[in-house]
Amino acid sequence: MSDNEHSLTPGERKTLLQIARDTIESHVKSGKIPSLDNYPITGCLREERGAFVTITNPASSSPVHPEPLRGCIGNFTASGPLCETVREMAVSACSRDTRFPPVGADELEDIKIEISVLSPLMPAEDPLSIRKGVHGIYIRDSRGFGGGTYLPQVWSDHFADRDAGYFWSHLCRFKAGLPADAWLHPERYNVLVYTADVFGEEDK
Repeated sequence: MSDNEHSLTPGERKTLLQIARDTIESHVKSGKIPSLDNYPITGCLREERGAFVTITNPASSSPVHPEPLRGCIGNFTASGPLCETVREMAVSACSRDTRFPPVGADELEDIKIEISVLSPLMPAEDPLSIRKGVHGIYIRDSRGFGGGTYLPQVWSDHFADRDAGYFWSHLCRFKAGLPADAWLHPERYNVLVYTADVFGEEDK
């Protein structure tokens, strides 16, 4: 398992964050999705890559305050350019994450946006060799009966004092709806890892 070799430039990151910000604000205010014609779309932003968009709001304007997470939706695979995937996931994160109410107009000044651009999924030959803050993990029942993922930053942000085994077990039990030891049984479950280029808006 290697680190992501396809990091975006600062300019490309800024463009994707602006697309996500403009899309969320437009969708929340008017239900419309902005065109991508006026953004500097590079060749890299036209590549077909998976991405997640995460929205947080630690302020009192959040209807789920003090829970900072307001939405997180993504795709591991893409059927179109990365810039379009980010736009689509921005809409989904602000309005279709069933764990939370849709983002409201009164929250727009307080929300913060983070984007995770993903590498292809890879089999976890040794699940315990994953690196904290570097590797995301994904597990699914090979028969299609459940699955889930934790992005790379989840380990550092929420389980910093725990080991890789705990990270896998927590994913299986609490996110994927699988037995806690499912990650130890690759004969029944697809145990996968990936890396991500993670970047977000600066603190306001």
